[in-house]
Amino acid sequence: MTTPAPLRLLARTLAIVASCLLSLALAPADALAQSPATATITGRVQNQAANLSLENARITVAGTNREAFTDAFGEFRLTGLAPGTLTLTVFSTGLAPQTVTVAITAGTVTTRDFALVPVSAPASTRAAAAADTTVKLDAFVVGAARETNAATIAINEQRFAGNIKTVLSTDALGDVIQNNLGEFVKFLPGVDVGTDQMNTVSIGLRGLPSTYTNIALDGDDVNTAGAAGFSRATSLQAISLNNASRIEITKVPTPDMPASSLGGSINMVSRTAFEARRAEFRFKAYVNQNSHQVGFHRKPGGGDGDDQKKTFHYQPDFDFSYTVPVSKTFGFSINAVKNDQFGSARRINRTFNTAITTATNPLRATVDNPYLASLTYNTFPVYEHRYAVGTRLDWKATPVDVFSFSAGGNWLVQDYEQHNFTINAGTNPIAWGDTFTHGRPGSGSANVNNTARYVRVRNSILRLSHRHIGPLWDFTGSIGYNVSDQTYRAISH
Repeated sequence: MTTPAPLRLLARTLAIVASCLLSLALAPADALAQSPATATITGRVQNQAANLSLENARITVAGTNREAFTDAFGEFRLTGLAPGTLTLTVFSTGLAPQTVTVAITAGTVTTRDFALVPVSAPASTRAAAAADTTVKLDAFVVGAARETNAATIAINEQRFAGNIKTVLSTDALGDVIQNNLGEFVKFLPGVDVGTDQMNTVSIGLRGLPSTYTNIALDGDDVNTAGAAGFSRATSLQAISLNNASRIEITKVPTPDMPASSLGGSINMVSRTAFEARRAEFRFKAYVNQNSHQVGFHRKPGGGDGDDQKKTFHYQPDFDFSYTVPVSKTFGFSINAVKNDQFGSARRINRTFNTAITTATNPLRATVDNPYLASLTYNTFPVYEHRYAVGTRLDWKATPVDVFSFSAGGNWLVQDYEQHNFTINAGTNPIAWGDTFTHGRPGSGSANVNNTARYVRVRNSILRLSHRHIGPLWDFTGSIGYNVSDQTYRAISH
């Protein structure tokens, strides 16, 4: 007997809740209990100028083989240390390493934060940063520091990755048209993208079809509705980069990856509420226009299927994100984007023939002397409207337990007309040359057809995750719900 889908979802929900409660019950003993003869050091590592937490910064203890890496919040934890005076060294790519001496006492937890500065900073600045963990911002270098931080984070992630992968920060390449994931990665080696004449709609890795490339958000698969039946391929039409902090591209599958990722996988890592030490608001307002449709007056096209109705081929757009670390244990982020774009694709298809179907015709076509059998001219004006909104809440329930809840919605609306004009000269021409084909009377045809459609794609994602990283055991679990639908509606002229 097959278990109904709602019951399976309920069973998974109860399982994840039970595991979370169990971890909370065991967390104090796992996280805080330690031998009276040992001590613990915790802290956070940040980029001082950019005021951002650093993930995968390495902390080592001199004279031992002990090391730790910071998590997504920039925090680290070293347990089971011998009491006394220890020398710690912190390293993150592109930033000057820091070496400090810390005195620890048996049975206690010592907190030591680090604020790293660029390698190019003066020696006095590096010394001051090592001596004082208070973050001091320089208003004139914060912008440059963010760009540098975006590049160094990516390099640092690749350096300490357990597998061969490419990591890109979404701040590194500036503005991305329509927040499209494909537009962001299409220039990378080994990445092949498919388009719908205007936008990137699919991604393939290592020369394999897009059906063998897995796309995920924070490690969980993302699905979007397609227009051609069931498929493993993930369409990018309703996926936004607005809340992603970096993109991880893995081209060599590992045993923990889904079987569908034979070509590789792409993981979008969302922004956490603890990336910065204080509230941060980013806002951008703009107008997006196609270079062939420049102008601020009304033009034909984009009028609900009426190609002669004049409309404005631009709209005011915006993009914002608001991140608030309310406390050291709780924070949230909110993001939204509105993007509109009008474009018109044009194609000319020509079909040449090398055969004459009528035996009585004395003329013969060859590969060296074919005749033009048909010509099709296609114009495809489309007005796209994209909307995305999302939020994420992070709660650090214990020093080693973090719960995260994220919700997001993406909408794509397309209003398009497709106009086709086809001339067919038939297969029994009277004469032809380099610039003409003279068809026989009664054998040719001319066809004109127009299609007007309204397309809507919706994609909604809910996700609850729990991460426990303690001295005795690690646990990561999540449960999510992803629903997507696509609707086509014909628009009559």
